[in-house]
Amino acid sequence: MSPRKESSQVRILELLADEAVFGLGASQERELQRLLRAVPGFDRDCMQRVATTVLLAGVEDRLQSLPPALAHSIAVGERPPRNQHTSPLSPSSAELSEP
Repeated sequence: MSPRKESSQVRILELLADEAVFGLGASQERELQRLLRAVPGFDRDCMQRVATTVLLAGVEDRLQSLPPALAHSIAVGERPPRNQHTSPLSPSSAELSEP
């Protein structure tokens, strides 16, 4: 592989990562489209599937550390009742009532 093609592929990966995390501005989107045309064998969809798989693998680990009822609600797509879940960052009602 030529050094130019390799550097184009690296830049494509950087732009795809930025797109996934932050979104792309107009100039970055144009650059990405130009690079994808210059590297016609690059499989953008495949890279997005890989990124999604990696992201979901990280989420699964976090789901396992949640309370079982909350993890179940998330897994089945339900919203837990607001009064049964408090954020670990928010004070409990006992903490709020202390002088």
